[in-house]
Amino acid sequence: MSAWERGLYTVRTEKVNHRVVRFDGYYNVVRMHYVYHTRNGRDYNCTCPGGQRTDCIHRLVLRKFQREHRVDSGWFYDHEHDVWERPLNDPLRIFKQKAERARENAAD
Repeated sequence: MSAWERGLYTVRTEKVNHRVVRFDGYYNVVRMHYVYHTRNGRDYNCTCPGGQRTDCIHRLVLRKFQREHRVDSGWFYDHEHDVWERPLNDPLRIFKQKAERARENAAD
C-alpha cells in the first residue's frame, strides 16, 4: 500500500462533538466527519454516509481513541494495520526522522 492510499485517523473534541479526520500517508486531509452523542447520551451518531447504520468506521475509531486515552493528543491511528503513529511535533518522532535522513545522506 502506498503512502497516498494509507488511512490515518485523528480525533479532536469540539464542544460536545468529536471530529474524526482521515489523512492520507502524506498527512493531507482526505475527509472529516463529526461523531456526536444521541439523545440518550450513551450512543453515538455520525455525519458520514453510513452514519444511519448501527456502526461506522468513525465510531469505531473514536472508541479506540477513547480506550487508549488519545483523544485531542495529536496521535494518528492507522485503522487498516492497527498501528499508532506519534504526533508530528513529538520529539522522538523528530529525532528518528533526523537520524533516518542522516543515514540516507551518509549512504549517498
